Amino acid sequence: MDNKKTFILFFILMSIIYIYATEEVDVSYFRNYFYRLKLLGERYKIDVENLTIGEIEEEFEKLIEPPEEKLVVIPEFKNMKYGKYKDNLIDIWTPEVSGKKPVFVYFHGGSFITDDKKDLPKDLLKKCLENGIIFASANYRTANTAPYPAAMYDALTVVKYLRKNSDFYEIDEKRIAVGGNSSGGTLALWLATHDDVSLPDYPGSIANISGKICGALCIDPITSVDPFFISRVISEKGLFIPFFLPFYNVINNNELRQQQIRLKISDANPYSNINRGDYPVYMEFIGDVENDFDGNSLTQGKILHHANLGEYFYKKYKKANNKIYFYYKGNPAPKDSRINFIKEAIWEADR
Repeated sequence: MDNKKTFILFFILMSIIYIYATEEVDVSYFRNYFYRLKLLGERYKIDVENLTIGEIEEEFEKLIEPPEEKLVVIPEFKNMKYGKYKDNLIDIWTPEVSGKKPVFVYFHGGSFITDDKKDLPKDLLKKCLENGIIFASANYRTANTAPYPAAMYDALTVVKYLRKNSDFYEIDEKRIAVGGNSSGGTLALWLATHDDVSLPDYPGSIANISGKICGALCIDPITSVDPFFISRVISEKGLFIPFFLPFYNVINNNELRQQQIRLKISDANPYSNINRGDYPVYMEFIGDVENDFDGNSLTQGKILHHANLGEYFYKKYKKANNKIYFYYKGNPAPKDSRINFIKEAIWEADR
């Protein structure tokens, strides 16, 4: 038996013993843990086979907040509570400009499982402030604590919260743009492709406030959270990507085929909800659009972030006569295209 199998079996055994000993840990934690191991091994080329559990945790924490990425600009408002859940926290940076200002809200990535609002593009934060734009970075509930639609509803709540408190934060409530990377980009696309949703389980003071945005900037986004669509157009392995289980609150892949789960998938999937009149979108992918590739040889990270999924989204969005920018390795983004898109979206918001 190789080292990896030995490690996994040992970890499972110790996990079961711990569960029975403490009765405090949900099984989803361990399903989550293995997903984190795969993420580290595949996406970041970390040798998980020869590391202890403690060392794996240390490597993971370094990825969440690399020392060189620590912010040099302190948020004016830190850990502000925007909703009723523990993870509903937001940091806000305000430029030195008088009067009401536009705001750009950033959602971190992590495939709906990991990461934190501290994981943000420092260069884009600085450019927003230099251009008189408020920058906000929000946490949201991850799939291991709350399945769909929790993350999407949290993203919507952020927009409603900022609009409700526009006087306090000096926000121009007509000019709220959103964005994010990976699953954070998915949240931005969900907001761009969904009609305003009322939140009946929230206090009345925020439930019926508009959740409209003026644009969505998405970096290497997961444009589809439909495992069946992904398995059909990219790789058969798409149906077996681990995060879909906690995200849709199912135990195994067969449960994804149930009618009520298929309805959830349809509602969660930005690609399935594209309509005429959706908000402007910017998408930038690390990889390339490919005509001929072996999908089954791809890692799960490359499957989820494949530029071909972006191309499907781009074509459908364009066909619906919506404004969209689509960049990838073979069509690289021009210099300052991210901040230029944000400025364009916010200043054209009232046209």
